[in-house]
Amino acid sequence: MHLTGKQSVWLAAVGLAACSADRITTSDAVITASSPFAWSGGTVDLTSAAFTGADSLPRFLLGDSLLSASRLESLSVRVALPETTGTVTLRVVFHNGRAQPAVTVTVGGRLARWFEGAHLSGIPVRVPGTTRLLGNGEHGLVWFDVLTGAASPALPDSAHEPICGYSPGLSLVPGVVIGSRHPNPPPTYDACRTYAWQVAPTLAVVDSVPTYGAWALTYTGPGRWIVGQKHYTYACDSLACTNLGHLEQPEEFVVSPDGSRLFPELASVASDDAGTPVYDATHGTIAYRLSRLATLNGVGFSENGDTAFVIGIGPASTYDTLYAFAIDPLTGAVFREGRLPYGYPELIAVDQNRPWLYMVDDDGSGIRAAPVLRVIDRRTLRQVAVLRGPAGTPGINTANTMFPVISLGERRLYVVGTPNWSGPATSPSDVFVFELLP
Repeated sequence: MHLTGKQSVWLAAVGLAACSADRITTSDAVITASSPFAWSGGTVDLTSAAFTGADSLPRFLLGDSLLSASRLESLSVRVALPETTGTVTLRVVFHNGRAQPAVTVTVGGRLARWFEGAHLSGIPVRVPGTTRLLGNGEHGLVWFDVLTGAASPALPDSAHEPICGYSPGLSLVPGVVIGSRHPNPPPTYDACRTYAWQVAPTLAVVDSVPTYGAWALTYTGPGRWIVGQKHYTYACDSLACTNLGHLEQPEEFVVSPDGSRLFPELASVASDDAGTPVYDATHGTIAYRLSRLATLNGVGFSENGDTAFVIGIGPASTYDTLYAFAIDPLTGAVFREGRLPYGYPELIAVDQNRPWLYMVDDDGSGIRAAPVLRVIDRRTLRQVAVLRGPAGTPGINTANTMFPVISLGERRLYVVGTPNWSGPATSPSDVFVFELLP
């Protein structure tokens, strides 16, 4: 066979690369890791010129355990790590039998502890920019500190009665807190009304809405309310409400950083609907629909607010598919998308100034085991790890929703479960503390 000049050069280069790989016998090959940190149960990407030729995919070990490895590209491999923590050294064994240390990485991420917190019931709401929840307590409305599990009154008991709503609601107006109560005794559920309370300098009602029993509720400004009931969502003023259409049991409205959009979480739409609605917080209308989601399980935002990370379940035709999207929160335009392993996702939290999203998941049973935390790379929307508790970790008994809240200063994520439903809280909450990577 006649070879051209270019073909001869190419074959010579291939032969040299193969020989070079085979000759790694007297000194260690240089191997680098993509990061000095890796998630427990996740992966680490390794690169070396030695991963070519006959040694294209060597074996990797941690102690005596053989680790799964796969080819990424010509010089890189991805190695799966076990569920462990601490500083570990991986070893590599080439095809010629030669072994050497590969890399040393710090493996982190774990469920560190669990404790019981103050009593909570219904569907608390996360307060943006804080490590607090606002929820129904034993008697009235309370601020719940996720770091300590302690609760303190948010309004006088006379300004809020837990029987009036599953969700206490969230105000976007500084200095205003939402409370629902009966205007006149004796208390009956259908006699409740929701009020916007100014808390300083003196407690005073500044607005109200003719609704009760809300599953999710947001006060966006004078005369502007978005109210999610069990089957429908409404835009309301102080006198009346306008039906915005079907939305099944929203459990939280999450506001975009600029205050213009409301995303309903853990809410589903019918199979013939055009997708999950996202609301215009100022005008009380539907801004757009997420056409590829029948259920929106969680949403979070980038540091500058220009990207929303949305995770949810597909429509009827792909209901067993879990999608992740990075979108423009103002318009819904999709920047990138990914698919995640199916499961029972709850809410998500965004790790500010880190490339991670955290999604709480459970086993889908009515009486749940301890929550697990899925770690998703927001650059690729690929799941990279699942953090679990050790055997014997207490579970959340008949929990309704699990709320992830990040404490950036201590690099921990707190998951709060509420074991109560309607009415005053009668049981302690459950708080699970996950340690994160630096």
